[in-house]
Amino acid sequence: MCPLPFIGYNDTQDGESSAHARKACIHRNHIKDFQLNEDFTVAVKEIDVRDVSDKTYRAAIGALELARWVEEDHLVKFIVGFKTPERHYLIFQWADGGNLFQIWKSSQRCSNQLIHWAIEQMESIARGLEKLHNFDPSGIFYHGDLKPENVFVSTRPGHLGDLQIADMGSARAYLTRMGLGEAETMPFAGTIRYRPPEMKNSHADGNPRGHDIWSMGCMILEFIIWILYGPDGLEIFNGSFDNAARPFFGVDRGHGPLQHNVSNWIRHLRETCFGDDCASRALRDLLDFVHTKILVEDDGIENNKQLANTRRQNSLSPPRLLSTPTTTRKNLRLRQRRADISDLNEAFEQILSNKEADYFYCEGPAIKDSWELVLKSRILHGRMEKRTTGPEVPTHSSSPSTILPILAQRKQ
Repeated sequence: MCPLPFIGYNDTQDGESSAHARKACIHRNHIKDFQLNEDFTVAVKEIDVRDVSDKTYRAAIGALELARWVEEDHLVKFIVGFKTPERHYLIFQWADGGNLFQIWKSSQRCSNQLIHWAIEQMESIARGLEKLHNFDPSGIFYHGDLKPENVFVSTRPGHLGDLQIADMGSARAYLTRMGLGEAETMPFAGTIRYRPPEMKNSHADGNPRGHDIWSMGCMILEFIIWILYGPDGLEIFNGSFDNAARPFFGVDRGHGPLQHNVSNWIRHLRETCFGDDCASRALRDLLDFVHTKILVEDDGIENNKQLANTRRQNSLSPPRLLSTPTTTRKNLRLRQRRADISDLNEAFEQILSNKEADYFYCEGPAIKDSWELVLKSRILHGRMEKRTTGPEVPTHSSSPSTILPILAQRKQ
């Protein structure tokens, strides 16, 4: 057994996951055809063999090796994988700014600049996801476990950072080949919280790309709450679930596919921050698209038509996403079709191209007034409704735009 070419290895583990990531420095002579940081740092992900079977690991490696050739800056590149009797190892390019979940723990002043950055970064993630979805014309390629912890941040001076999709293959990236009509794929798993409603029984057929779109919609909603209310608002939203692992979808048809608390939060945002004195028409338009086009049930019929169409296309062309005509869907009594990744990117393009004054941010009392309602509302707190203290709303005469959402000081 030869030693690995590491000249530096961080023994500190990320305790939030059974698959631990470590920072390492690899000797430059052992890296070819990859653009790494100047100090040749990489991320080494360790997975206990008891958590992932050899078959699953091999399938993940195959998916990662294929995804490696997707030309997209907003996808973290896979370098190589190897294993020992006790652990599987995956080596990726290093992102030095942590992940999106960690970004959401920080407070940023709600501003035109912050909203622009957030929407541009969400659009970049969607563009990366589109390239991933459309990369392999011989089948379906999708992520399978989109969540804030799997969106990494690469920092640059004077900027909050660039977001990159990561973890494409750590037992949760899937490749379906259709050459003989046989699916070579692992059962869909994904993190429970970001699973779509068609995954109620932990496994479902249908449109696997639609799973990614639902997860993306959940993250966009959380992103919007963080922009408006900061980490304290996002904490209250997360606390409104009766279980930390509870997914966004529910079983009460009166609220559509969403949990009561999620529907309540969307309604609150529409009636306050995005009401008559709208704080951000850009975020309002994005929330409307997510609520009506993404966080909906998906009948999965597009998948079959899409695959049939894919076989007919030239192997050099990306798969073309098809939708069923509205009249046909009505006749077949189908549920509403979830937007695909190209629909989402068109929505982002339309929002980002809007040059109207105050479209992205309009300074005013809407966010402050809305936040005060959040603190008073038992409905929005959910299982945290017995909480006796919360983020303290400043009472000095500063403009709301300079004090919100930085409201993180708690009462002592």
